[in-house]
Amino acid sequence: FLMQVRFMQVRYKHKHKNQGIQFNCFENGLVDKFIEALPFELTYAQQRVFYQEILPDMVSNTPMHRLLQGDVGSGKTVVAFLALLVAVADGYQGAIMVPTEILAEQHYKKFNEWVNRMHEELHINVALLIGKQRVKERRAALEGLKNGGINIVVGTHALIQEKVEFKRLGLIVIDEQHRFGVKQREELARKVLTNSEKDTQLHIGEAVNEEIIDREFGTTIEKLFMTATPIPRSLALAMHGDLDMSEIDEMPAGRIPIITEIVNKKADAYKLIKSELDQGNQAYIVFPLIEESETLAAKAATVEHDRLQKTIFLDYKMGLLHGRLKEDEKNSIMDSFRRGEIDILVATTVIEVGVDVP
Repeated sequence: FLMQVRFMQVRYKHKHKNQGIQFNCFENGLVDKFIEALPFELTYAQQRVFYQEILPDMVSNTPMHRLLQGDVGSGKTVVAFLALLVAVADGYQGAIMVPTEILAEQHYKKFNEWVNRMHEELHINVALLIGKQRVKERRAALEGLKNGGINIVVGTHALIQEKVEFKRLGLIVIDEQHRFGVKQREELARKVLTNSEKDTQLHIGEAVNEEIIDREFGTTIEKLFMTATPIPRSLALAMHGDLDMSEIDEMPAGRIPIITEIVNKKADAYKLIKSELDQGNQAYIVFPLIEESETLAAKAATVEHDRLQKTIFLDYKMGLLHGRLKEDEKNSIMDSFRRGEIDILVATTVIEVGVDVP
């Protein structure tokens, strides 16, 4: 109870002492054009979260500091894109930071696909910024962010590097926010400052007294955090009590419910996998990164992949995906899996929860 009261005080101070950006997104109707161009209807939960919670935050003069929770497949990404469009419509830039390069590339492709569905004359430029990028591409992205030619950037930790400068950053979205440290999230928020203004900003939850709150949050930016980690609401409030909460609690129509089972024997799991494959479906076998080393995890996954391919899944096509592979190898394996040429993908946690395979 005391913790919640403290969080409420901190939230109240943050909102009332700092001016947020008051976006005006209504003149050019960008958001409406996008919704009309979508090939599907937004669910009621998506509309409620965007129109009744996120949009009021963005058009008010108090800074947005919101956590968007929703299960995998509930449609958080499209809601985040709507928020980014609000910023773009008012002449600001938006940035979305994700934990893995596979996820960054997926969002980048999806955003471009959505932009192309809208009218050509809108000229929204989406850029990608990841670690393993060609020098020429990276230089073009950095230049575009600095001169304002790029409206939305999708990136990994590469976004928080010193060289990255924005002309007019208005909104940051952090996807899978539990995968980023507090300092990393705030590092991106500090990109709104010019280099001379950069005095350290702390996470609001670490701000223990009024002077720190005032000092650290002089410059504000709109922040939207997203997570699919299904933590119960009460625990989420305890962990992220400094954030306003939004929840997408409805799946798009026609989604098959997810069943989670614990099996006692590996043989039972393999039987289950075979029954799915025989119905024309696909499977992942994921190795959690128990060791802190990506190399060890890659090795464990490789050994298991070879063993399974030679024994239990002899008649099926298997693929292997881990962090030690080159970027183009990863992409080629993911594309084969998407096209259905691979039945079972053995992977480390590089696969990430949001990867889009129908």
